[in-house]
Amino acid sequence: MTKRFIITGCGRSGTRYISHLLTNIGLECTHEIYFPHHVYSNYHIIKYYLAKLGLIKLKWGVPPYGEAAWEAAPFLQYLPSKTIVFHQIRHPLDYIKSRQRKGLVYLRIRKHFTNISFYADTIEGFFNLPLGKQVNYLAKFWIEWNKLVELNSKSLEYYRYKVEDLNENKIAFMLSKVNYEYDRDVLAYHVNIIDKNIHTLNKKKNENISFDMLESNVYNELHEISKRYGYSI
Repeated sequence: MTKRFIITGCGRSGTRYISHLLTNIGLECTHEIYFPHHVYSNYHIIKYYLAKLGLIKLKWGVPPYGEAAWEAAPFLQYLPSKTIVFHQIRHPLDYIKSRQRKGLVYLRIRKHFTNISFYADTIEGFFNLPLGKQVNYLAKFWIEWNKLVELNSKSLEYYRYKVEDLNENKIAFMLSKVNYEYDRDVLAYHVNIIDKNIHTLNKKKNENISFDMLESNVYNELHEISKRYGYSI
């Protein structure tokens, strides 16, 4: 009776960690197995357009019942109606610092699914920009991508939580929502031993990054959505 579920949000927000944790508890949750293909594979792009026309639903064979993927956000509205959406968010400053050191600019997915104008379409071009422009771009991406998750989840059962708040009780809540029977001792064990930094990059974060670098309109929008999500900036 376990329900199909998707865990998504902005990149660098712990989707690998949560998929690893749930799988170790016994509820298999893949990480970026199904959804990246809807961005990069011609075969899956066809499925995407068929879903847009209402001819099919985007779904994977179960088990596994869960998929954790930040790139799922644009496709949530095309999932089967009983799919559970878990919106996993991370403090915007931590996201920006983590994403900035990787240097990717989400070229294809940004052009398809956001309204962000940005004139650096390579990693080198991104790093050649002033740090303030990099930070503004990443802040806008965090805003738009999390809004996209909310918008495309309107027809589905939706729950939002902060990755910083994940603990035994939060995980137990998620498991109850997908109707998964579990052993509480097994849950407690894996919550305690699995490192939340399982996917942390080895590059050092730029501690010079701050919200003082943001343009006023970007800062104001970031402040509003962060406040609604329970973050102080």
